Amino acid sequence: LLGCAVRWDQATRTLYLHPWIRRFALEELRDRYRLTVAADAPITYRTGELDDPPRLFIDLLNMDLAQIPSAYALQGSYLKGARISQNSLAPQPPGDVARIVVEMTERRPFRVGESDDKCKLWVDFPLPGAARLPTDVPPVTLTGASFERTSSRVAQLKLATYGRPYCTALS
Repeated sequence: LLGCAVRWDQATRTLYLHPWIRRFALEELRDRYRLTVAADAPITYRTGELDDPPRLFIDLLNMDLAQIPSAYALQGSYLKGARISQNSLAPQPPGDVARIVVEMTERRPFRVGESDDKCKLWVDFPLPGAARLPTDVPPVTLTGASFERTSSRVAQLKLATYGRPYCTALS
């Protein structure tokens, strides 16, 4: 029962055990907005879109909210904010659902991702000035570095990595 909400339905005489949602956050990263949800167990979800005003919803099936922040607001962006609340769906599908609603002033592209163990879910949105989302870059681990002077005017920095590095140049 550790990490689960326990609910007794007197009408059906059924005991429900639902994992807790432990994290809900909306952040502005360097190149995107990211909405993150983390739970004690794998997350099963469904997404949908609503109009007037444009909204995205994500239903986290058979999940309960822990004591976490439930709303975030953004100023000066098409992305107005996000909130999460506990709901029940009955009779079909049975069980509880935590619903996330993302409010926008205009419809924009988004991308949903999840961790390998499916206990973490994220939704990325472009920043206000961007027409699309930047590509996802796989993680890279630096495994070694060496410095070698090849002449009096030239030096070489060699980096060893695990994974394929993504390089950019700054002017």
